[in-house]
Amino acid sequence: MLDTTNTCEVYKSNDINDLSLFDFPIKETGLYIKNFESYTPVPEKKAIIRTDKPDNNFLGFHSNRYKTVNHYDLFKKHSRAVTDRGLNKHIQIKDSIWNNGAKAHRSILFRDHKVNIKDNDPMYLKIDVFNSLDGSTSFISFVGGYRSLCQNGQVFGGEKIAHQKQKHTSGLNINSAINKLDNA
Repeated sequence: MLDTTNTCEVYKSNDINDLSLFDFPIKETGLYIKNFESYTPVPEKKAIIRTDKPDNNFLGFHSNRYKTVNHYDLFKKHSRAVTDRGLNKHIQIKDSIWNNGAKAHRSILFRDHKVNIKDNDPMYLKIDVFNSLDGSTSFISFVGGYRSLCQNGQVFGGEKIAHQKQKHTSGLNINSAINKLDNA
């Protein structure tokens, strides 16, 4: 059996509607503990699994209050918001998933929205959106600037244009992060 728990899958495109990396079915189910030959349900807990993989399909477990947000649905809503605002032209997209799809990241670089810092040193508008099904991170959305200098992996203490971070609870509001695109 191939162990894909720490494998990162990356897909690059220019099509905001290509969500193929995130398009896999998930399901909430009860969480059980095996006691010798029987299974005992864990009260107030649920598991999230991928239903398209017979092996290695476990993504995470949570309390029953956890609001499951499928990556595909989240990024589809986000893509629609970018398109509705006319920002879907001349873009570079990098989609990534880790741990069998438990973690996801979408990065969109907007080539038409730039400011020249110096000669031959443009800074582009960039959005990074993170989501997880294993509880390792909240839903996070950053809107800010990106320079070629950023490619070396170092981070500088610049200002973010917009930042949204919300836990996966009943109060999770994806639309509030999407609405921040209007200020970008």
